[in-house]
Amino acid sequence: MSNGSPGKSSSPSLTRIGLGVGLVLSAAAVAGGLKLYQWAHDPKRETAIAAVAEAQRRPGAQSVKDLGCDMALIQVDEDYQAIAESQGRKLGDRIPSGLMVSCLLRADNKKPEPTCPLVATTYGKAVREPAQRFFVQVMRQGADGPVKRCEGIYSPAGELLEAASFR
Repeated sequence: MSNGSPGKSSSPSLTRIGLGVGLVLSAAAVAGGLKLYQWAHDPKRETAIAAVAEAQRRPGAQSVKDLGCDMALIQVDEDYQAIAESQGRKLGDRIPSGLMVSCLLRADNKKPEPTCPLVATTYGKAVREPAQRFFVQVMRQGADGPVKRCEGIYSPAGELLEAASFR
């Protein structure tokens, strides 16, 4: 029904439904915003971001990145522990302890990925032979997540000690 005025509805129930839908959507937006705020200000997440930033600044990271990596990380135990905790995961036995040298490539990076031996020797030269054995991985982001191209444990001299698979 119409009361003859353009743009006005004669049905108060439609107005109430519209207001109800609007209130529900507003409440959902507020709840989503609150969740986003909590996520953005989560101390564990902030710790993980700081760990990644630090891992990108460590000695040897720029040399590894110069091999064509979009991101190079030189991580220690505390770094990957912080990252796992920020995602609500426990590391378990999936990752070896000690130093981890990672070369990460985006899916759209058309450069060939460097080999793990090249990453290991480049890192070793950059830091003038690390004090301990270290884990190396090269990963490319795929459509379904990261795809490991190679990984292994290397001596301070850059020699492969153990081909590894910590998937």
